[in-house]
Amino acid sequence: MTDLPPASQALPTEPVRLRAGFKQTTTFFWWIPILLAAVAGLLTYAIVANQDNIFRASAELLVPVESTLEPQAYADLARSEAILTDTIRELRLTTSIDSLRNDIHLTIQDTLITIETDAPPPADAQLLATRVSNAIIHNAPNLLAAPPPSLLGNITSPSNP
Repeated sequence: MTDLPPASQALPTEPVRLRAGFKQTTTFFWWIPILLAAVAGLLTYAIVANQDNIFRASAELLVPVESTLEPQAYADLARSEAILTDTIRELRLTTSIDSLRNDIHLTIQDTLITIETDAPPPADAQLLATRVSNAIIHNAPNLLAAPPPSLLGNITSPSNP
């Protein structure tokens, strides 16, 4: 018969060896998950910090009842090239006509036209809403041969939608 080695000299079993390797690996690479979480947090912060805050201001115009034109004609005037070109020139904007057209949103309910304008600084959103509504009021008699609409209340303060 062969003699068995004493228990103190026996080779460790396989699970014990695996546990020792796992323990050594986790104590050596513990910083990797923390580093990945920190990098993800910094990337998220950098992306969010570089986005522009967009503010929205609005104005409401009431189309005169005696007007023979539909309210849509007045709304189309707000997005016309003539009005937008004058607005860019007067406010000294660095945007294109198409970009400005996309920043002006119009809603029509019966004879009420709501003009909403988007811009990064709140003051610019309010100036844009004021300029577009005033342009409709002043240009409607000349460009549409119709009575001008009236401004309802004040231009609303910009909010972040």
